[in-house]
Amino acid sequence: MSRRLTFPALLLLAAFVASCKVSDPFSDDDRVATSIVTVMDTYGQSAIAGTALPQPIAVQVLDQLGVPMANEAVGWTVVNGGGSLKAAATVTDENGTTTNQWTLGRILGEQRVQAAIVGGATDTVMANAIVGAASSFVLVDGDRQRIPTGTTSAAIRVKVLDRTNNPVPYEKVTWTASSGTLSQNESVTDGYGIASVTITAGSGMQTVRAQLQSGATLVFTVTGIDQVAGLTASPPPR
Repeated sequence: MSRRLTFPALLLLAAFVASCKVSDPFSDDDRVATSIVTVMDTYGQSAIAGTALPQPIAVQVLDQLGVPMANEAVGWTVVNGGGSLKAAATVTDENGTTTNQWTLGRILGEQRVQAAIVGGATDTVMANAIVGAASSFVLVDGDRQRIPTGTTSAAIRVKVLDRTNNPVPYEKVTWTASSGTLSQNESVTDGYGIASVTITAGSGMQTVRAQLQSGATLVFTVTGIDQVAGLTASPPPR
């Protein structure tokens, strides 16, 4: 046989249930931005040194309970790498998120930006600056040498660069000469983007050409000076 609760008993039960409900410990006025975290999809991006990242970096600001906070100011600072940011400060949206465009500096490897909120909490975003494809090169030294015919020149050296003038390591350079004998027909740039060759000079002026796979070329001259019989010839000063 079932029993029905009397009206006073129902009132007591309702009061008990109400007393068991957990109220929000923070009102809107009590919420404070306490932490800032990087949006991981924007962490660890890579771009050619001196260029902008593929997508903006992003952080999210949270309150004491880990709930996103809108309209919070975030300050941005380049920590290392020498790059630049589109804005020094931004404001979070309704999801507690804010973004900034980061152009990397010219130092290869890891670069970092710090994001901070008024309360002092910070987080750091990392990106990688990489070398682009070889597109050009410049003379380092070794052009216009004048040496005795049949002797070997000092090194003719070039530096290979990408489109933002970063040195490109481990890039093949092809060498040709109009006459004389080259020490090698191909060489590879070192960690500083430099490749070199020497030439055993024939008589008179000869040209040495360096060429990249991109088609870029540089031309040098080396002049072989014939020695007069019975005399020892000294090469003119370079």
